[in-house]
Amino acid sequence: MISCAVIVSFLGCIATSYLFVRFALPLEIPFVRKLWFCAAFLSIGCLPLFSGYKFEPLFKSFYPFYRHALYFIFIWAVVLLTISILRDVIWGGALMFGAPKMTNQPLLIKTNKIVFVVSFLATISSLLSGILVPRVKTIVLESEKIKTEQKIVFLSDIHIHRVISSNKIKGIVQKTNELNPDYILLGGDIVDDQVSKIQDDINLLKDFKAKGIYYAPGNHEFYIGLTAANNSLDNLGMKRVMNDGVSLGDLFVGGIPDYSVKGKVKDAIDLDKTFAEATEDQYKILISHTPFIPEQKIDLVLSGHTHGGQIFPFHILERIVIKFVAGFYDLPAGGKLYISRGAGQWGPQMRFLAPAEITEILLKPKKSEENSKK
Repeated sequence: MISCAVIVSFLGCIATSYLFVRFALPLEIPFVRKLWFCAAFLSIGCLPLFSGYKFEPLFKSFYPFYRHALYFIFIWAVVLLTISILRDVIWGGALMFGAPKMTNQPLLIKTNKIVFVVSFLATISSLLSGILVPRVKTIVLESEKIKTEQKIVFLSDIHIHRVISSNKIKGIVQKTNELNPDYILLGGDIVDDQVSKIQDDINLLKDFKAKGIYYAPGNHEFYIGLTAANNSLDNLGMKRVMNDGVSLGDLFVGGIPDYSVKGKVKDAIDLDKTFAEATEDQYKILISHTPFIPEQKIDLVLSGHTHGGQIFPFHILERIVIKFVAGFYDLPAGGKLYISRGAGQWGPQMRFLAPAEITEILLKPKKSEENSKK
């Protein structure tokens, strides 16, 4: 099986070849030096191959910095490529209005300098967006099934691993608690490393404060060992919902195994079993890590997995492959699907045009039309 790092590196080499053509070839320097530029660009494309945990013993205490540095250079190349292609598309369109040809060497070099600086600043912004505590995104939903206003905080894709900062995890917990939620729902990909390596960081989640904390695992819990990951969260007093649910007054919260690995886990997805104890007058919430389209009506499906693209232009690939990116979508059988961009990130601790979020959901009573007329 080809690893994700190999695939990304292969695509990276193709992408950086474009950068070599647009940035190095126009320079008035000896051909041999241009070959060195070519080797440098191709090396950048291969950087994801050297970011894995297998290199941690070689770099020991400064491994997180090593990994941050590799990914910073790689993502800088991605941002540089994105802005360069946008520049070239605009330039190509301007040719119809008499703009200089794209082979105009002095103009190309001049605009390359601007693109280079802009992309570097954008990459710094992407790094800050990834390492800082996410902002709160508040959404309000009304339903006749809600009799008393409820506040839920939904967190997905924290991705606790040995590179994420403990201070960020503490910040997520603190900001969540400041919202004073009734319930905290976790949408999977919370644990993303060998539990023995990150137990102290997982334990930081025990400081969550709410009437109840419920979670459904994601694909990364499966990758690192579903039993170990589930046990690490269960031991903190959280309630796992996998093909079952819990009644919470006006609400019924259920969860299912992650849809993306449904064929690889023991339990198949069973919505009838999940909501077997729910009543018709309860507001049904389903936690499904990967965006899921139920055949029956569910009032609200909460998902993550996509990271909202995390690094543009991967938004476009998600739109094609997964069909969803982030935000609200109407469900065919009724109800809403909400996809969080996630509170953390996989791979590079960076986000470009896809800010992380802590999702505050306010569920409010909605008066029926009959009561409104009275």
